Amino acid sequence: MKIHSLRLTSFGKFKNKTIALSDGINLIYGKNEAGKSTVMAFIKAMLYGFNGRGADGDRKRYIPWDGGGVSGEMEVTLSGGRRVVIIRSAGRTPAQDTFRVLDAVTGEECIVDLAEEIGVGENAFLKTLFIRQMDASISGGEEELTSKLINLAGSGDADTGFEKSMSWLRDKIRYLKHQRGDGGRINELKKEITALAAEIEAAEEENKRYTAYIAEEKKLRIEIESLQKKLRLLSVQREEASAAENVKKADAAEKRLRAMLEGKESAEALLESLIRKAEELSVFNASISDSIFVSEDSSPLELRLNKTKKKVNFLFVAAGVSFLLGIFLLFVKVFPGAVACMMIAALILTLGITGKREKKGLLDKLSALKKKETERAALLASYGCASVKEYNDKLVEKRNVTERIQEIEEKINFLSAEVETAVKECEIYKKTVESYKGSTTVCNLNTEELNQEIYNTEQSLALKIREAATVEGILKGGVGNKKTADVLLSEQACLMEQLEEAETELSALQLAAETLEEVYTDLSRDFTPRINEKASEIFSALVGRADEKLLLDKKYVVTVERGEHHLLKFFSGGTIDQAFLAVRLAIAELVLKDKEMPVFLDDSFQQYDEEREENAIAVLRKFSEKRQIIWFSCKDRVDREINRIEI
Repeated sequence: MKIHSLRLTSFGKFKNKTIALSDGINLIYGKNEAGKSTVMAFIKAMLYGFNGRGADGDRKRYIPWDGGGVSGEMEVTLSGGRRVVIIRSAGRTPAQDTFRVLDAVTGEECIVDLAEEIGVGENAFLKTLFIRQMDASISGGEEELTSKLINLAGSGDADTGFEKSMSWLRDKIRYLKHQRGDGGRINELKKEITALAAEIEAAEEENKRYTAYIAEEKKLRIEIESLQKKLRLLSVQREEASAAENVKKADAAEKRLRAMLEGKESAEALLESLIRKAEELSVFNASISDSIFVSEDSSPLELRLNKTKKKVNFLFVAAGVSFLLGIFLLFVKVFPGAVACMMIAALILTLGITGKREKKGLLDKLSALKKKETERAALLASYGCASVKEYNDKLVEKRNVTERIQEIEEKINFLSAEVETAVKECEIYKKTVESYKGSTTVCNLNTEELNQEIYNTEQSLALKIREAATVEGILKGGVGNKKTADVLLSEQACLMEQLEEAETELSALQLAAETLEEVYTDLSRDFTPRINEKASEIFSALVGRADEKLLLDKKYVVTVERGEHHLLKFFSGGTIDQAFLAVRLAIAELVLKDKEMPVFLDDSFQQYDEEREENAIAVLRKFSEKRQIIWFSCKDRVDREINRIEI
């Protein structure tokens, strides 16, 4: 990419400022505060827009004071030879930003992937193509230079690539299996499979017990039916043996029937009254929390609101006075005082606006309290209650009435069934008494023996019923409701399949990590010497001595070879600056994808003597044969080969 012209339509201090650039070296010079940094920021904004964490700061810094938006154009030639115009504008928020690319020949709008054209991200751009004087130390602590350079060569970003890939692989491997201990998904699956094996064994034992209980329950039911049948026969025999007993039983049955009928009628009357009570309580449907009705004292808020109102009024008056004083000082040309008064007025106005917001918040809180009190009174009135406790008492009463209705209904159903049974018994007894009516001997069987046998039979029946109830309770207690061995075996098979997949994935991830490590080692082994060779070549040209070389290790630690190797930090600021420039130019030459992407210098030779500066300019001339150079400086250079632009 080559840059032909910049048009700062509205950017910082510039309005409709046009800067024409050429191939080779372009020197943009001017005094301090002339706007060199603003031009550099404009170029970066045209390339990358206002993105990233620092974007809001740049956006606020370069929006003109007249309230307008930022806008501008930059005409460039892309790597494929196409000449286009990049047009951007930015408002006070990202939603107001616009971006267009026009064909410089036809004027038609076209689609261009600037990120692909530039070849590096914004952070990498600032770390490689944009070179300031002593912009950063060559020593970077724990960061590895080789890793960042390989990442730049592969993805255009010094902070992505091998480390992120390896971190992702390590996280995935750690998730599947920890290096130490028994953590990880694979070990969890193994534990679950082992636990299921024990459950399967227990389930098989439970199933055996369940089958035995079913057989026992069936046997007990048969025995109970047999005893019940025998008991019925014995009862008939006893009735046949004594008509007098049958008469007594008939009388007793009739009394029982009458008692049940009376009890049923009483229960039905009670049920009717309870239903009416339930209808009266039907409006009480849900519990209400007492916290809704907790009263809050509004007087502290009102006191605070009055203080805030006074403070806001005072701040606005103070801001107005300071502003008028600033106008007066400006009129009498006391500019420092005028600026100070204006700044104080802005600060006081900001405090006043903040206080106004606080006042609005207090008003909202007071309104919410009053609204809450109104809602509280309306809600209680709608239920005819004086307090939440009274409402909840009604709710409890409704629940008790509902439960009582259910109990009475069950009792009525039970009595209805018992009445039917009693009616049948009365009919049987009456028929028996009528069949033996007038007989002198109703039966030749011994009544006492029959009574004893009936008693023994009833005892046996009660015992069997208790045994049956015990078995039924065991069965209903969950023996048959637990997972069967077949279900558990199916779950175990599913876990085994998951374990196999996890182990396969772990093997693949470990192989990928080993392969990536090997590839990275091979690349770093090849890449570091290339950077050293190119940086040393440029450094030798900068210092004017072919015997001086740079050596970079895998960390940002640089040594200079002058017969012996010495750490860079022991040399002068000019030498350190030369080494820094050599490394950055080497990176641009070897790593960056776009071999024509410009290099930007910002007052890079302030610490150079005349000889160093001449050597540096000679290196730049040679470098500018391949790449455009845009050099920002506070000093002019009289050189026919340099395109000089004063701002």
